[in-house]
Amino acid sequence: MDNLRHRQNPFYRRVKKSDAVLKCDICSEEIYPFELVHNIDGKIICPDCFFDFTFDYFSDRLFLASELRGNTYDTY
Repeated sequence: MDNLRHRQNPFYRRVKKSDAVLKCDICSEEIYPFELVHNIDGKIICPDCFFDFTFDYFSDRLFLASELRGNTYDTY
């Protein structure tokens, strides 16, 4: 899978496929030494998977504003 982050990085052309140092725990995409990754609770997350992972990870903390204000629509 040749995704956008690889095509935009000028160093990607210089690296062979065998030079990958990690794999994303979500999509199994190879991660190369020059790429930034997230390490969340021991999981290696590539930038392409970060939004979906964090949305799921924090889903139990996602509320409507009205739920946190006691279901009132008063202004501050």
